[in-house]
Amino acid sequence: MQARVRRALWLTGAALLAGLCLYVNATVPPELARLQRILAVLQVDPALLWRQRSLLDVAFEGTRVVTDAGGFRLVPEPASHRLPGARRVVAMGASPTFGYGVEAADAWPAVTGRALAGRIPGLEIINAGQIGYSSWQGLRLWGEVVRDRKPELAVVSYVVNDIERIRFFFPNGSDDAHTPLPGRSFARVRNALESFGPTALFIRQLVRTAAVVLPRPSHALQQWTHVRTTPHDYEANLLKFVALSRARGIRLVFLVLPFRLPAPIPPRPAQADVLLAAAEVAFTAGDCDLATRLVDQCLALDTWGGQAHDLRGRLLEREGHPVQAKAAYATAARHVIYDCARDARTYNTIMTRVARDTDTPLVDPTPALGNTAANMELFVAHDYIHPNAAGHRIIADCVAPVLQRVLAGERGGIVQVCK
Repeated sequence: MQARVRRALWLTGAALLAGLCLYVNATVPPELARLQRILAVLQVDPALLWRQRSLLDVAFEGTRVVTDAGGFRLVPEPASHRLPGARRVVAMGASPTFGYGVEAADAWPAVTGRALAGRIPGLEIINAGQIGYSSWQGLRLWGEVVRDRKPELAVVSYVVNDIERIRFFFPNGSDDAHTPLPGRSFARVRNALESFGPTALFIRQLVRTAAVVLPRPSHALQQWTHVRTTPHDYEANLLKFVALSRARGIRLVFLVLPFRLPAPIPPRPAQADVLLAAAEVAFTAGDCDLATRLVDQCLALDTWGGQAHDLRGRLLEREGHPVQAKAAYATAARHVIYDCARDARTYNTIMTRVARDTDTPLVDPTPALGNTAANMELFVAHDYIHPNAAGHRIIADCVAPVLQRVLAGERGGIVQVCK
């Protein structure tokens, strides 16, 4: 009798657990499901925060992803075809360089390599694009790339993650430069757990269950006022790339990539920035009435930016209006993409200025991808950041002539803008 009761209890518990798992997986937020797919191809790195896993051969976002021992993406082909190049170029960048959403053979580094193969014998272009990387991470990766790959030339392209407000891995409310690096022991344990199928599945399900079942705080962990790399640090990182490459005798090319929305976003009014800064000061001082008036004036001038909506949410939360605060935070989350689109223009201007001041060749295909707004036919569906195969061909067509000129020995600040 007792055995039957125990069996019934176990079966009931198993059925409830299975039902909970089915419910959780059916209702998990799409952004969390996408994040977990991304994290599955990454590993914790004690020097870089994270990097792509080595020796991958997996399906990822509708494509096949194969990586080498360093975690760099490869074009899947017989090993006999992957011979060391006599002239090596490395493409340093983030997911638009990696080729998020397209096959490795369709990403611009591979397309550029094929375009130049007949003109530059022995050319090898290494795709060192790392998902989610900022210029701060790219600069830290640079030493490893130079040591292990010994490139003759590097193409550097970072912006989309520098202007992010929330780092998807290790979100802690701080920019990249001031984020503590994970310890080696922690990295080893976490990577081991997440590379073993059963424990990886358990951790993923636990995170999904917590996201669906547990109440979430009304305010994001990181306020929308923060970017991962400040404009000052972004410029400093680009200048360090220039200095380090020249110290090693490596030629450098900057590549500007867009962050464009389907419709043009107006520039941020200068007066709105003044009002928002004053509102932050008043909020910190505890003068909620003044802060509210200043936020209202700011939003009357500019409804696009997410920062004012975020501050309005914090004001409402402090004044005891959680429902209205939640709505304001939701608006801030929707509008942060407009902040990113505006910041991208600023950061791309910084790259252009650094290239001019240091006589570094610059390639700018952004007009060809949409002059003031993104041509969505050239981007992955429902994505404002990642070009599709057609978009990557446009980038490669713009990059290839400059690489040919630089590898032929041409000096000086070459500027290639493609329309």
